[in-house]
Amino acid sequence: MIKISPQEAFLIFAKWRESDAHLHVAFFEGGVRTAAPGWIFGFSVTDESVSVLTVSEGFSTKRTIPLTRATFRYEEPQQPSRASEFGEASWAAYLFVELPDGFSALFAERAQSR
Repeated sequence: MIKISPQEAFLIFAKWRESDAHLHVAFFEGGVRTAAPGWIFGFSVTDESVSVLTVSEGFSTKRTIPLTRATFRYEEPQQPSRASEFGEASWAAYLFVELPDGFSALFAERAQSR
């Protein structure tokens, strides 16, 4: 993964929102990991935040994540890859977000079927 700027990260969030990209999102906070399919439903460059809708066990959850002082790493594999973190699906891109308070999130974009 390569380190990218916040501006580049928000361009990726914008692309995913506009394309209604199917993502899988994992949150890591306080030693606890939660993961679920999700979508970007909003973001604000001004407020430095992204809003995510995740669905798990039939329940949807909306969450706005403040990204002030976050660092971002991005990877777009040459071939769709399989991340053991998210099971057997193929993934086209990964965006890892890390905040100074220890919170982190991994967004994985599902590869489109050919």
